[in-house]
Amino acid sequence: MKYNKTLMQIIEESAIELTDSGQTEFSRMDIYNQAKMKYPDIKKSSLDPIIQGMTKNLKGGGSGSIVKNFFISNVRGEFKLIKNS
Repeated sequence: MKYNKTLMQIIEESAIELTDSGQTEFSRMDIYNQAKMKYPDIKKSSLDPIIQGMTKNLKGGGSGSIVKNFFISNVRGEFKLIKNS
């Protein structure tokens, strides 16, 4: 799958769209579903480790995620955008 954006950029774009629509807390599935609208062949299994790596208070994550302070996990499975860049 080839996109004109990195997976991290797609996740960021999707999270910002969710937040801008009024959904300030969301699950990985919400992010995936939002991304899938623009990138129909995207795989959830590709996004999960990047989301993990973009979350401030979670360990681990994919090597493609260099921004560890983009999300905060409020409760298990729920994420909130820390910054809207």
